[in-house]
Amino acid sequence: ARDLQAAGCSTDYISDAQLLQTRVADGALVTPGGGRYRAIVVPATRHMPVETLAHLLVLQQGGGAVIYAAAPEDVPGLGRLEERRAQFRTLRDGLVVPHPPSPDRSGIAAP
Repeated sequence: ARDLQAAGCSTDYISDAQLLQTRVADGALVTPGGGRYRAIVVPATRHMPVETLAHLLVLQQGGGAVIYAAAPEDVPGLGRLEERRAQFRTLRDGLVVPHPPSPDRSGIAAP
């Protein structure tokens, strides 16, 4: 968030519960309270619930801008772990995430 703010972008935070109620309307992401956003930026995170990842993909497929710093790695918790991991992997395979920065740290992705 600091990097975005330093670049002149305003930021906000959203919970998983609010995110699950967010929809796309006229290319904007619209939250339950009526807030309109141009994009959701998902920071690098190790764990993400299957439901959250699935809804982010629905928003993206509906024309909403969803930007991932990195693909999430796994699901949280141990209940129905293998079932949820299988669902998660299927969803994660559909993500579009940026390439890691090149070794010279220029910010230009290496091929």
